[in-house]
Amino acid sequence: VKAHRDNARFYCDALTGLPGIGLPPRDAGSSWWLYTVRVSDRDGFIRFLAERGIASSPVHAPNDQHTGFREARHPASAELHGVRVFASTEAALPVGWWLSLDDRLRVVDAVKRWSALHQEYPIGAAA
Repeated sequence: VKAHRDNARFYCDALTGLPGIGLPPRDAGSSWWLYTVRVSDRDGFIRFLAERGIASSPVHAPNDQHTGFREARHPASAELHGVRVFASTEAALPVGWWLSLDDRLRVVDAVKRWSALHQEYPIGAAA
């Protein structure tokens, strides 16, 4: 957990203020099993990182995309615009204990490059 927290703190320090990159709030008590950022073009962002050998993926999906909610017609599967916007813009960066300093620097460099290419797109807007 300490390594996850150290990695998250590193990202928070290195990525704060980048245009077009939404960061999670700092939370010293979090275990940081995920480090989720928000970007204007999630799928493009994931591809951009993959082209640089960095794994990233969407983590969250609106409830009605899960069979259990859809089939049960659960109230939590109602149309929730904010949830859909969040789900369409979030991607998790690698934050695990196994990351070396070089790994973290490579992730930061890629995110900064993405930001430089996409800073004109506000989060939630189509790129």
